[in-house]
Order: sequence, then C-alpha cells, then structure tokens
Amino acid sequence: MLYLFYGENDFLSRRNLRRVLEAKRAGAALHRLNSENATEEALVNLLATDRDLFGTKLIVVLDELLKTDFSKTIFVYRDTLAESKNLYIIFEKSLEKTLIKKFEKAA
Repeated sequence: MLYLFYGENDFLSRRNLRRVLEAKRAGAALHRLNSENATEEALVNLLATDRDLFGTKLIVVLDELLKTDFSKTIFVYRDTLAESKNLYIIFEKSLEKTLIKKFEKAA
C-alpha cells in the first residue's frame, strides 16, 4: 500500500502524517528512510519482508526523497511499493504536478 503526502505548510503536513501514523501504527513497526540512511538495499530488504523480526507489519516513511538521487530507486520500485501488504508513505514538502501524475495510479 502506497500513500503520497505533500504540502507547502511543513507544520500542517507533518501533523497530518503523525495522525496517520498514530492511527495505523497499532501493532506495526515504524521505519523511516531519509537522505541520510536511504539506500536501495535498505528499501529492497523492507520490501522483501511482510513482517519484521517480531511478526508485526511494517510502516515505512520515505521522508523527502523524491528530490534526491534516491528518487530513481523509488520510481523503479513504485509498483512494488503499491502492491505491498505493508504501508509505504512518501512524504514531501512540495511536488510538481508531473511527479504527482507519476503516482496517480500507484498511490
């Protein structure tokens, strides 16, 4: 499952993200990938597992990665992210309409 969150107002956008995480987090493990720790290997490992070590579902937040080199990796795995049983959330401060269109069918 793939969600796409974006908004110019960082405070409100992050507050909405926190609300969704609180609602969905019951019984799930939270992972965050950002510009400091995002690698293709980390994403592939998360995609390869339905549940974590303790048997809980995963919620993975891809935090402001579409404007980095990692965006190529996200587009390669876009459909896999959408088809996953785990929840993947792409969070961006702002997005161009062309990027939004690329995610319309998947997210």
